[in-house]
This record gives sequence, C-alpha cells and structure tokens, in this order.
Amino acid sequence: MVHIIAINRSAEVYEHPHEFRPERFLGTRPQTYAWVPFGGGVKRCLGANFSMRELITVLHVLLREGEFTAVDDEPERIVRRSIMLVPRRGTRVRFRPAR
Repeated sequence: MVHIIAINRSAEVYEHPHEFRPERFLGTRPQTYAWVPFGGGVKRCLGANFSMRELITVLHVLLREGEFTAVDDEPERIVRRSIMLVPRRGTRVRFRPAR
C-alpha cells in the first residue's frame, strides 16, 4: 500500500517538501508515483478524471477573469485532517477581477 502523504512530503522527491512552492512544478513532470492524489490501480477514485477536468475549467475561468493574492504574508501552520494536510486556520486569498 502506498502512503500518499509520505510520498508527497518526501525530501527524496521534492526539495523543501514542507514548503508551499507551486512553482516547483513549472516546466517539469513529477517522478513516477511522486504525486498520487487519487490513489491508483483498481481502487483509484472513480471521479478523478471528472474532478481534474472541473478543476482545470474553474481555474481557467478564474485566472482569466482576475488575480489571486494572499491576504496574510505569514505562512500558516499545516495540520492533518483525516487524510489531508491543510492550513490550520484555512487559506485566505483575495480575488481581484480584471478591469
């Protein structure tokens, strides 16, 4: 059984794995089995393809229509909720529509 959180937070896979650095994915492809958000094999999430298409569509529209900025400059402590790692008090962002 693959421990998804352990893989996603592994220093062998990602430099500074506990820091939020989305730019690490620009221009690269993740290592095989380095990012497994929906599980795999026969127990893979049935909604994975739909979920990814929906996410891409929503992000495309939002990014085309405006800009996101962080409300707070201080990093938020990460905690575990069920099988997910999330910011302790949530993530606050500001959306500014394009003019």
